[in-house]
Amino acid sequence: MYSLVSDSVDQKFHSVKEKLFEQVPEGCDVLEIGPGVGANFKYYRNLKSLTVYEPNMHMHKQLREQAAVTGIQHFVLVGEGAEDLFESAIGKFDVVVSTLVLCSVKQPDVVLKNVEMWLKPGGKFLFLEHVAERKGTPMRWFQSFVSPFTRFAFDGCHADRCSDCTIAAYPGFKVEVHEHYTPKDLFFWTQRNVYGVAVKGVLLPVPPRITTLCVSSPPLPSTPNHNCVSLSTPLLHTSIARRGGRSSSVGSSAVMGRGEDQEHVRFPSARQIFDRASRIDTFVLRSQRWRARRRTRSR
Repeated sequence: MYSLVSDSVDQKFHSVKEKLFEQVPEGCDVLEIGPGVGANFKYYRNLKSLTVYEPNMHMHKQLREQAAVTGIQHFVLVGEGAEDLFESAIGKFDVVVSTLVLCSVKQPDVVLKNVEMWLKPGGKFLFLEHVAERKGTPMRWFQSFVSPFTRFAFDGCHADRCSDCTIAAYPGFKVEVHEHYTPKDLFFWTQRNVYGVAVKGVLLPVPPRITTLCVSSPPLPSTPNHNCVSLSTPLLHTSIARRGGRSSSVGSSAVMGRGEDQEHVRFPSARQIFDRASRIDTFVLRSQRWRARRRTRSR
């Protein structure tokens, strides 16, 4: 069904796409998610490589033909075997493109997390999505009413999904969102759209801190001869473990100071640090999504 209306949809968003794809620099590595039949290929200019991920195998023939017509070099098509892409594409791409895709995926949050993983630090995520109208409006009611039909006819498309809130609430990006209304046509419930650029944060180098530690195998309150070592550790959480020359997953103990001023310090293991950080990230993400929904409801 989508292949039949692809040209009309592309024509409707032509002016917006021209502005959006100006953000794609020449000579970069680009990943496009859900390209459909390749309607966006004509907007790319002098790319180093273009990788597309399209799970619908029926569109692969048209994608290869469109890539040949537009003269794209180093074209890579990934379909059902996306595991190879997930494993090898971490921090590989300068730009990730997604147009009219988040409306049809089952878990938009997971898609955004993958996009953040695939992008280089400072990389750009370009998006264009039709989104739900504000709650309480007649159009929002109609979008909720027609959504089961659109999911069946248009490969899982949700007419009433708030993709703008999902993108704005994701903590891994600095987001710039623009609202755009298209003229009324056959698909009049998709008039409200958003487009923009989300930039992945850049990890700044952390200055080192010199710490002198006396590491002991089992924690002893007063052992006169400790193995004193000087370590350069970052300001981030660091796990130090020494158990007979091997690393420990349960943390480590260390004695700091000398003589009567010695004090035992317990260091968390890498597993404990990872679990705590994951719980914090989950709490922050849920809090931001809740605040975004509150702002949307108050409009």
